[in-house]
Amino acid sequence: MLAGIHHIDKQDFLPMYLEARRQALSPSNIRSGFMATGLFPFDPNRVLSRLQVQVDKVGNDHGYKNTPSPNKSLEAAKTPYNVNQLTTHAERLLQRRPQNTDSPVSQAINQLIKGCQMAMHSAALLADENRQLRSENQRRKQRKEQRREYIGDGGTLSVAEGTVRIKQRREEEEERVKRRRVEEEERTKRRREKDEERAKRRQEGEERAERRRQENEEWFKLRREKEEERVKKQRAKEDERAKRRREEGERDQRLIEEELSVPRQRAPPRCNSPNRVSCLLE
Repeated sequence: MLAGIHHIDKQDFLPMYLEARRQALSPSNIRSGFMATGLFPFDPNRVLSRLQVQVDKVGNDHGYKNTPSPNKSLEAAKTPYNVNQLTTHAERLLQRRPQNTDSPVSQAINQLIKGCQMAMHSAALLADENRQLRSENQRRKQRKEQRREYIGDGGTLSVAEGTVRIKQRREEEEERVKRRRVEEEERTKRRREKDEERAKRRQEGEERAERRRQENEEWFKLRREKEEERVKKQRAKEDERAKRRREEGERDQRLIEEELSVPRQRAPPRCNSPNRVSCLLE
């Protein structure tokens, strides 16, 4: 019985039998067995001597050993198997001890009884847990046997057939492992391709953002240049108008001087008014 399993099927029996046969029927074990039984090298005394010793021991036991008293033998051989028996046995033992309960022997007996009680309680708990585990294991085994594909229905199974079945089962397992490995590699490859595609899209997004940034910089630069050009043209126009007004004022000043034609007469102050008559009246 192994882990509560009472049955070994044919598929499990064949590998276990081959391994047990290899370990048991080894050349050293065979030679030791032949030598111990006196077969090789041939020596019957190796067996006969052991038989004589056993006969002597049996005769000595029956002939010379004294039979103990039934009460003492029963009391000495009685072993408690549960907590109740242990308690009864401990009470009898405590009644026979000396009255001095503080002696080291009495304290040691008390500690021993407590330890035995704790051990029995633990054993009872473990036995109950073991019983539950075996029951659960038996239930699972029955459920598994309902879905199990049996090798044969009655009859015997030869070693060759069992070997072929084991080989087929091993090949199926290897094929299943290989297929699982291929599927895992495919999943890894698809995951890597997705990561590469995601990284590529991220790079393209960064490139588009960089292009937009450059386009914005170029647009702002062009706009700034246009604004500077407009300001420059406006300033040139204002300078041109101021120059024309200054030239017109100078020309009007010369005309006034010619009209007055007064020798050594101080010229009237410069008139910046565009109306020439108002300047003359002044």
